[in-house]
Amino acid sequence: MSSKLFAALFASLAIAASAASAQQPAREVLLQFTDGAEFATVSRTETTCTMLFGNEANKTAVTLLIGKTTVTSQLYIISLADVGANAEQFDFRRLTPDGIVTDRKAFFKTEQGPGIFEYASSLEALQLDFDDIQKTGGFLITKPGDESAAVLVKFNGVARDRTIAAMGECLASQPSHWSLDD
Repeated sequence: MSSKLFAALFASLAIAASAASAQQPAREVLLQFTDGAEFATVSRTETTCTMLFGNEANKTAVTLLIGKTTVTSQLYIISLADVGANAEQFDFRRLTPDGIVTDRKAFFKTEQGPGIFEYASSLEALQLDFDDIQKTGGFLITKPGDESAAVLVKFNGVARDRTIAAMGECLASQPSHWSLDD
């Protein structure tokens, strides 16, 4: 799939989400950029902060929603890779400054469009909060014991740092937000 087609798909998903939320309060965009290799958006709608970070080269993206409750605090990984089945247990790995952290977690898998797959889980189920996400440099999802098919999201560099900083500012502007400490 070409980069233009991949970017168009994400634009259409954003438009669809925007149309679905037409009855909801206005969304304030705090950061939006693209440099041809990566793209990001950080926004706030009432008490929920949303971060989208995508990588054109490997055709992946990660979306993080953090609100007041576990229902509004979710991690979505979007990829062209079709790995596993819906609600299946996956090996979920995160690259951190201390090394690779591996857990076995369930993700809900949906096909967002032809050949575009979304893997979603609540932050509570993943046992992650923003403190963990801001220390993460990448995500990997594989079937347990089978690394032949994988979803790898590169989440590093200056663009990632700008995006994390904007998300941190968004969360700091909220009276409260969900975390594992709640």
